[in-house]
Amino acid sequence: MIRFHIAHAFTVSSRHTSTRAALNLQNSIVTARAIGDSSSSFTRRSRHTGTTLVKAIDFHQEVSSWLETSQIPFQDITIQQSPYKILGLGLGQDEEGFFAVGLHIIPTPTNLSSCMQPNLFKKLTDDATLPFKTLIHLHQDVWKNKKEIVQARISAKVNRVNHRWYARKTIPKRIDITTTIDFLETHHLWGATRSKFNYGLFSNDELVAVGTFSPRRHVQRGVSSRPYRSHELIRYCAKRDGHVIGGITKLVSSSQFNA
Repeated sequence: MIRFHIAHAFTVSSRHTSTRAALNLQNSIVTARAIGDSSSSFTRRSRHTGTTLVKAIDFHQEVSSWLETSQIPFQDITIQQSPYKILGLGLGQDEEGFFAVGLHIIPTPTNLSSCMQPNLFKKLTDDATLPFKTLIHLHQDVWKNKKEIVQARISAKVNRVNHRWYARKTIPKRIDITTTIDFLETHHLWGATRSKFNYGLFSNDELVAVGTFSPRRHVQRGVSSRPYRSHELIRYCAKRDGHVIGGITKLVSSSQFNA
């Protein structure tokens, strides 16, 4: 028996009433300790805070300008829990009072005093009072380093994709490591990593999705259970300007791990 363990590329959580996934575009969160209360420290803190606010405004304007250029409607939402605004994407709140997507704009901290609380993102994700079905924490450094991928992911969240492929119409093939790395570095937010088995889905000889798997592991849970072979799905992504419907299922079900 072969079982699969999927390594999620993003932290996803849900609420009781309505399905609400939170996409955390950066796992590592900077923590900081409070600085002293001396007058000199206060002066430095005030100056740094002003710099941080300027950067926050610039980043907010940059994302807003891209949304306007892409003709994605949005509204500025101010909440008490965060010093930074959230952009509510979509034509407006639905009948239940929710925006389709909330884009939490987070500038890169410039000093210790501008760092956010390490558990703030989890609190916002779990906050059922916020009017967003999906909350995306968008960090400025991720936007800067992986802008095209991030923009494609955001567009996909509001159903703005250029291509759709159905997995049943694709052909799965094993691919070499060079092809795998090139595809993941271009289309996956986290890039490529080491893997044992690499497979792709092809549509008319065009590579549209890639999945990578770990070496085989023999796992036995419990003394009386029968051992089984386990492979971890390490990376999966489709082309950043499209979506493969049923892609993961097709790759997992058609992959052969005999090597």
